[in-house]
Amino acid sequence: MYHYTVYGIRLCTNIPIPGLRASDAPETEDVRICLQPPLDELRPKFRSAEELWRSPFLAADGEPALRVRGLDEDRLWFSYYNENNFIVDRAGTTVLAFWPERCAPAEIAPWVRGPILGYVLRLRGVTSLHGSAVSVGNHAVALAGSAGSGKSTTAAALVRRGFPALSDDILALRESSGAFYVQPGYPNLCLWPESVKALYGAEDALPRIAPGEEKRNLDLAENGYSFATEPLPLAAVYILNERSQSAEAPWIEPVHGSNGVVALLSNTYGAWLSDRSMRIRDFQLLSRVAAQVPIRRVTPHADPAYLSRLCDVILGDAAALVNQ
Repeated sequence: MYHYTVYGIRLCTNIPIPGLRASDAPETEDVRICLQPPLDELRPKFRSAEELWRSPFLAADGEPALRVRGLDEDRLWFSYYNENNFIVDRAGTTVLAFWPERCAPAEIAPWVRGPILGYVLRLRGVTSLHGSAVSVGNHAVALAGSAGSGKSTTAAALVRRGFPALSDDILALRESSGAFYVQPGYPNLCLWPESVKALYGAEDALPRIAPGEEKRNLDLAENGYSFATEPLPLAAVYILNERSQSAEAPWIEPVHGSNGVVALLSNTYGAWLSDRSMRIRDFQLLSRVAAQVPIRRVTPHADPAYLSRLCDVILGDAAALVNQ
């Protein structure tokens, strides 16, 4: 068996998952992931599974990028456009993953590390933001925002300046003794080709996250960058706004009161498949975050050449908060 620690949970798998941080075998495991399990007992259930949700995003063949079905009372079935399939128990303790024989285990890793573990966290009672985080002065600086807003790009630019990465895409929060901590993810960042070009000069300067996928993988260890391996207290959340052509961009505006709660709720990871108890938990925890942690709305410039200036603006504001 192979053991990993990610987002504060201890995983045990029967096949290695590239990109995750290996750890010693724990006394107890939180989640067991079985890759390419026997499916004979499950096949009859596939035919009668009830569709619960389908992605509004379509694959090249016009089919939804993801369908989620109720396999039975205890399990959910996630089926992706690329024939990657996952069965997750509703307690968030077991994941079965299966995919076409033509694919290698490395090709399924981005889905295990990302959306599947993101939903496992929700099932296990963890609220996460859709965002990335870096370490500034031993505090977590969070970068949140909608898909394509530049979270990972900005994080990568900060990492290139020597600030350790803490998480990418999923920002798992833990509350302890009145403070909020960001759990470390895994030492990789996923970037769109245009981001790779802005940072490294060419879209193909980094390898694809998997064959046929657009996004590129920045392996922090292979490229000599730092990764923070311990939870860090959350210093601030910077929510990336739509880009602007204004000469004044980038700029930062504080978000106060209920507006901060709404901003955090709208950037909750995996909220598309939530029950009432999950929504209540998110609201309660994020209300406390907004009351205690500075929330900022950031408007970047539309020109990638201003990325360095965006980092300067965020770092200047974050340094003042960390040193208060």
